[in-house]
Parts: sequence; C-alpha cells; structure tokens
Amino acid sequence: MNVATNSAIQPIIVKVANIPSVNATDYAAWAGFVLSLLLAIFELWKFLNDKPKLKITARYNQEIMAFNEYGDITNRATGKTFWTVDVANTGSKSLIITSISFARRDTKKMSMLTKDYSGHIKKYTLISGDNHSYTISDELLDPKKVIEVQIFDATGKIYKKKLKYSK
Repeated sequence: MNVATNSAIQPIIVKVANIPSVNATDYAAWAGFVLSLLLAIFELWKFLNDKPKLKITARYNQEIMAFNEYGDITNRATGKTFWTVDVANTGSKSLIITSISFARRDTKKMSMLTKDYSGHIKKYTLISGDNHSYTISDELLDPKKVIEVQIFDATGKIYKKKLKYSK
C-alpha cells in the first residue's frame, strides 16, 4: 500500500502559545490604566501633604522705632526691647492659632501670649500664605533662659522652634 498516493502529506503544526493579536484598543486600555494609576498616586500624595505648615521666626532685642515719610527715625523707645515672633503659614490649609508660649531653661513654666486684658483667648486665623507677628517685652522674658517657641493651633497640635541665645 502506497501512503503517498492516497493522501497528501500534511505538515505538522505545533502551537507554542496561544498569543492573541494586539490592536490599538488594547494599547489605549493599557495606557489609560497606567495614567490613571499615576494620577491616583499623585492625588494620594497631595491628600497626605495637604496641611498647614508653619515657618516660625523669633527675634529678641527688637526696638520699636517711628519713621517719617523720608525714612528717617523720628522717635525711638529708649531702653525698651521686645521679642518678636513671626508666624507664616506656608502650607495649603488655613490654621487657627490659639496660643504662643516660650519654654524656659530654668523651669517648665511657659509665658503665654494670647490672652487679652479681659482674660479672653485671642485666636488668629492664618490662611495659606498669610503671616502674623506677636510681641512681648524682654523685661518679662529673659532671652538667656528661653529654649524654644511653641505655637498651639485649634486642633491641639504643637509647632516648635528651637532657639539659641547669642549675645
């Protein structure tokens, strides 16, 4: 019996893998997935960093002076020097400052700055990009004994700035 005459020789095809054809919609779907994943990560990062950030500057031995329209000193409070605490909100959320205090070396007591003469607490709202200055007399607070400035917000969070005394 002659096999070659009865049937044609058929090639043997072995499938290695079932690879579907990739078209433009598949590429678009993958590009959309990657882009949306990157945007979700960015939004999560923004959410976690969306908070108030304070820049605190404290200076002592500051004098109060009055200037005329030409920039010349017309009046100076002689012998009176003050602490100046500047607080700037560099974050993206607003913040309500309820008190500012100074931590001292000699005791754990602190000097509070935010009560008015009637005993009511003064609150100050710092919006994003805003700043505010507070002053207190050097007579009430010796710069040699102060180690840090502490700022309290309405939520109870404490912002601290370490200070170094220099002559």
